[in-house]
Amino acid sequence: MKTISRCVMMLGVCVTVGCASQQKTAQALAGKWNIESANGQGTAEGEKQAFITFGRNGEVNGCSSVNSFFGSYTLDGKKMQLSNLGMTRMMGHHMEIETAVTQALGQTHSVKVKGSKAQLLDKDGRPVMQLVRAK
Repeated sequence: MKTISRCVMMLGVCVTVGCASQQKTAQALAGKWNIESANGQGTAEGEKQAFITFGRNGEVNGCSSVNSFFGSYTLDGKKMQLSNLGMTRMMGHHMEIETAVTQALGQTHSVKVKGSKAQLLDKDGRPVMQLVRAK
């Protein structure tokens, strides 16, 4: 009986630590981030400032330079899943930026936040999007 109690207690500690880590990442990520680059493509020359906003409620939205996008996200530790993504369909002068941002969104598997900088990473841990906290 003591062994079962210890196992249950250890499981509870592991779940609590995992939840605390996930909450820390979610809190650090919440808010608006300017997209500096996506898949190596700088965004400074875009039609509008490219950005992404992570809501505390699991909603995500932003601008990929020309079009607006929206959807939802979930975190499991530092693993991130973007889902139900949709976007407007306008044309602009810098569609290469648009393409780089939308491809990076589709490749995102995890996130790394460090202060006012963040990276969205692909399944192999390579950065696909560089972010800086919006002021």
